[in-house]
Parts: sequence; structure tokens; C-alpha cells
Amino acid sequence: MKKHIFISYIAFALALALASCGPKSGADETGGSDGTSAVPPEALQPGTAEVYDIEAAAKELLSSFTEYPEGSYLADASFATDEYLPGFDLDPAFDVSDLAHNIAADDNFIYLCERGHTDKAVRLYRADKKTKEVSPLCSVPGCAHEDESCGAYICGKGESVFSFRIYDGALLWIQQGRTLKLIRESLDGAARETVAESSESVFDGAAINGLFIHRGVAYASGMKEVNKKIDGKYVAVTTGVITAYPLDGGEPYTVMSAAPGWDSFYGLIVRPMGNELYILLQGSNGKDLDAGEWGEEYSVMYVWSTETRRARLLFAESSDTFGKSPETHGIYPVRGDGVYFQNLTEYKLDDGTWASRAGLLKYSFASGKTETVTDALSVGEDDAFLWMTFFNGGAAGPLVSGDKETSGKICFFDLEGKSTASVNINGAVKRPGYTHIIETPLGDDGSFTYYYVRTMVFNNELTDMSVVEEFYLAVPKDGDVRDGSIRFDIYERSW
Repeated sequence: MKKHIFISYIAFALALALASCGPKSGADETGGSDGTSAVPPEALQPGTAEVYDIEAAAKELLSSFTEYPEGSYLADASFATDEYLPGFDLDPAFDVSDLAHNIAADDNFIYLCERGHTDKAVRLYRADKKTKEVSPLCSVPGCAHEDESCGAYICGKGESVFSFRIYDGALLWIQQGRTLKLIRESLDGAARETVAESSESVFDGAAINGLFIHRGVAYASGMKEVNKKIDGKYVAVTTGVITAYPLDGGEPYTVMSAAPGWDSFYGLIVRPMGNELYILLQGSNGKDLDAGEWGEEYSVMYVWSTETRRARLLFAESSDTFGKSPETHGIYPVRGDGVYFQNLTEYKLDDGTWASRAGLLKYSFASGKTETVTDALSVGEDDAFLWMTFFNGGAAGPLVSGDKETSGKICFFDLEGKSTASVNINGAVKRPGYTHIIETPLGDDGSFTYYYVRTMVFNNELTDMSVVEEFYLAVPKDGDVRDGSIRFDIYERSW
């Protein structure tokens, strides 16, 4: 395989490309000028003569995938396998549903990059898994690691880093400041290079909710409002776009540019496996919670081949069951099995407040249908889960009941929905007596499990809250949060 496939030619302008580039797809008469197929909104409204057919609409949206000539489009001939390729495939040990958390690991070290702050420079750190020692990733002889001359310094105040990964034997990340950069650094911190740079902003008009590197290509997915001419009138239509950036210098190209035309198009989730991208679209029509109307919820999944650049529909489903929603933060494909994701069941408690249960679903490769694994993930009598993350062959998430006894408890489940473990993060908090804590499981590489933790406190009027501390925690598989854990401090409030 190519060991140095990066060149500075790539214009890594995510927002610019979200306006579409490359060959156009075959849009119908209602399609936008950029090749997006848009369904007329009046066909979607409840109570009209025409009943909305989600499967027919999903088949029509296949035209949203850009058409390319027949051929093989693999970035490297050695990628011609569906087996997992360590170092070149997206690491299944880490969750990819949140771009903000920058942590990666190999057999010997844990690498972490601060997310960026307005009041401090961003640095890169490395922890030795055996000694538990955390130090700046700096190769400057005699460096005191006290100012920006330190080799671990990445960028200045007001800049941020995301999509931090180990790829092809090096660290790779995207850096947002005055310009957008793709940066590559050796694992020992001795060599750093700017692979690509653009004046465009990743936040310019588009909500980027997915960004990952897989088999020689960086993929960006997100949604933006695009003005489409429908029946002679321009209408702002939420459009989901997936753009690919070859890391060997090839031109960026559009995978998909889709505008389902739903009242609410709230989900575009992409995850690779082998030479395929699994793509989940989610949304709703007629949903008005203020009026007590649930409407219909939609869930549509496609699979797109990176080799042939062809897509096919896996399933398209709708549900009008009140409180039942297919909303999920991530999807998790498993070879020879299917694609796992969650749904939510929202319900009212006796005191009138709302709570939720997280169920587990699977699109089965064998049956070609979506199957319910479990309606509610639970540990004992506790089932108050909201967003589950997927990594290392399972799902994980914090209990969100909100009381002191369960706050800080993170639970793990296998893909059959069975409880496998739980951990309480409270023992790692430096300042007890908090009012609110956010704990997010990030990954599990077999030797350590990783978490992001933020402790907050409300003011006396309960109208505002302040961050007390913020840190990442690596917990050894044979220990707990107090025994052998590695803590990466991000922020601690001065009292």
C-alpha cells in the first residue's frame, strides 16, 4: 500500500463542496440545478389526497447519488478486499458520531488533542499505556513545554481540532481557524506537515455531522438549506450531501446530494465497512409536538460502493406510533450480520415530565429487513437511556435519570441488547458536590475504555450553569476509575 499518499494539492473546502462538485446526477423536472431530486412538498402533507409512499420516495431519491461511468474506483489496488484493513479502515474501536472528541490509540500509546479554546493554545499529548505517564507530544530537545515554542503546540487561541485519527501509521486531523487545514504528524511528534489548506470554513452554511478517513479517502457529510425551484417557486429545502476527498490528490467528488422534502430532515449518518458506505436518512412529516401531533417518522438506508460508485436501497420504513422515533446518533455495520442502530421511545412520567428509552434495531443482511433487537436497553430496573454510541462490537451510553445515585453511570451492552458492564465515573471527578455531569463513552480498544466527562454547577436561580471541570479518562480493562486510570485534564475552574 502507499505509505505517503498525501499531497498539498487537495482543496479541503468542505462547505464549498457541499454546494456540489463533479458530474451531476439525473434529476427529474422537480430537481434542483445541482442535480438534487426534490419531492414537491404538497405531496408530503398529511390530509391530502395523495398518500405519501416512503418506499417510492426512497427509490426516487436514488437519483440523488451522482452517476459515474462504469469501472473500478478504488483508491488503491490493495483495497480490493472486504476484510478489515488495520491502519487504513476507520477504527471500529472508537465512536465516530461526535467530531468534537479527539482521542486515538495504538498498542502502546494513547494520543489526545485538545478541542480548542478561546483562552489557550491547543496542544497534543501522548500517554504511555504501561507507565500511565502523560506528556506533551514534543520532540524538541530540552523543551520545558511551557510556551508555544513547544513541539506539542498545534494551533492558537480560538482555533479548534476535530476528526483526530491514526491513519497509515501517522496522526491525521482537521484544524479550523482562519483557514481549514488537513494536518499529518508522525506518531513520535518529530515530523508534521500540512497536507491541504483552504480559506473556506467547515461551518460556512453547512452543518457537518460526519467526517472520517477510510481507505485513501476523506468523507464529509452534512446538511444545509438550499433554495430549490419547485413548481415555479423557490423553496428552502434541507439538503444532505456526502462529499469525498481523495488523499492522493484526485479531485473531490459528490457521493450524494439528497433533499427528501420532509417537514423535518434531521438525520444523515454515514459509516463505512470494507468498500461500502452505509447511509441512514431520518426525518418526519406532520410532527407538531405543540399541538400534540406526532405525525410520521421515516428511516431510509442506502449502501454505496466505493469501488463501483453505485448505490442501492436497503430499506425504507415509516412509523406513526406516538412517542416512537428512529432517531439515532450512529450506525454500526457488522460483517455477515447487519447494520445496527437505535431508536427512541419517549413517554411521560407520573409527574408530567418526559423520559426516554433507547431500543436497539438491526437491518439484517440475511432477511433484508429491519428487526427489533430490543425495545428497551436496561440494567436491572434502570432503562432511562437517550443516545447510545457504537464501538468495539457493542453499544454504550449513560443513564439519564438525573438523580444523584445513577448520575455518572455508563452502561455497556452487546449487540443482542444484553448488559455486559457498567462504570460509575463519579470517582474520577476532582470536585464532588456537582449539580450536573455529562459523561460520554468514546471507545474501547481492548486494553482501555475511553470517556469524555464534563462537570457543571447551576447558579442559585437554576437559570445558568458553569463548567467546573472537563477531562478525558482512560480506564484500564482490569481496573476501575480509581485504579490505574489515565486522566487528561482539559479545563478546571478556578474558585
